Amino acid sequence: MPAFQYTAIDHEGNQIQGVILASNEDEGLQQLKKQTLIPIKLEEKTVKRAKNSFSHIKIKNADIANFTKQLQTLLKAGIPLVNCLNVLKKQTTDPDWEQIISLIACDVEQGGKFSDALAKFPKAFTVTYINCIKVAEVSGGLEDILTYLYEYIKQADQAKQNVKKALRYPLFVLFALGFAFVIFMTMVVPNFLPLFGGDIQTLPLPTRILIKLNTGFTEYGIHFLLILTGIVLALYFYYRSPGGRLKIDKLLLHAPLIGQVLINFNLAVFTKLFFTMNHAGIPIIETIKIIQESIQNKIFRKELVLLSEKIRNGYKMASSLEQSPYFSSSLVEMIAIGEKSGSLDEMLKSAADYYDNEVSTSVESMTAMMEPIITAALGIIVLFLASALFLPMWDIIGNLK
Repeated sequence: MPAFQYTAIDHEGNQIQGVILASNEDEGLQQLKKQTLIPIKLEEKTVKRAKNSFSHIKIKNADIANFTKQLQTLLKAGIPLVNCLNVLKKQTTDPDWEQIISLIACDVEQGGKFSDALAKFPKAFTVTYINCIKVAEVSGGLEDILTYLYEYIKQADQAKQNVKKALRYPLFVLFALGFAFVIFMTMVVPNFLPLFGGDIQTLPLPTRILIKLNTGFTEYGIHFLLILTGIVLALYFYYRSPGGRLKIDKLLLHAPLIGQVLINFNLAVFTKLFFTMNHAGIPIIETIKIIQESIQNKIFRKELVLLSEKIRNGYKMASSLEQSPYFSSSLVEMIAIGEKSGSLDEMLKSAADYYDNEVSTSVESMTAMMEPIITAALGIIVLFLASALFLPMWDIIGNLK
């Protein structure tokens, strides 16, 4: 259905602009009249993107979180959903996000479900978000669900930022080292080589190693770059394959330092999602299916498939998780207590908070451990380069004396 851009006068005499969905211009005018708007201008949108291309636009988590919080606040104040969406549309500064909210508002205004309107934009709203809204539409607890969704989005985004923060420092150091190595080999070493003379075998070991590295870099640098590019591409396509992704994800979970961070991160996502959807009243099998689609690590997805099968066969969730090497005994115990006492929501909430803290603690511990390792490695590299350059120079000065 085409999208039409309109300019109209509302009942207060204010000039407003927006977007509506209509089969043709006449239908669009009828929609405006139903909204007690006096149309001034109505034309089919001629933007670079077609209407349906908005479904592929990725919206920032911060924008989704703000949208969720503001929508909950407006609904709590007793404002109808369509009016809430129109208010939020005017408050955004991102034109793409504004168009998405406008199209959602149009669908709802024409009698469509809010969840169905959200589902048209899968890059903006996750499966978890849409399913929680579906449940809220049936139960009538949209305000409460939006509150929990807001908390989940904020906490999940913070956990991702913590993991990125942990990886940022070592990646920056590696990039800086690679750049410094290229500069050193192309600009510094060639100026020193004539001073060392022609007899390489008489030079100190660090100097001989440096000369060979320089020779290999200048003569075979392009070949090395092509091989490195080939290795990176091969790893990339291997990671994109189902079997390769599974093996690499498993390797990452068992890797030193980063492995425990990733395990805690996935457990935090699992407990937060489970709490949010269990509180929303979504059946446990459906909840596990949604979590499976939301978690990126293939090993955890595989564990959730096994969990779903065991629950279908009549097993309790705690006893099913107990057999997995990736779900901690403390989490299993908390879930078991929740199942027996009927306080599963409280236990999942406590577990989610615990693993959020664990992610932060793991990131800080990993960063603290990596800093001395990186510092020591830098010291060794500097010592090697200094020895390679200055040891033969000291020999030359000694011979002159």
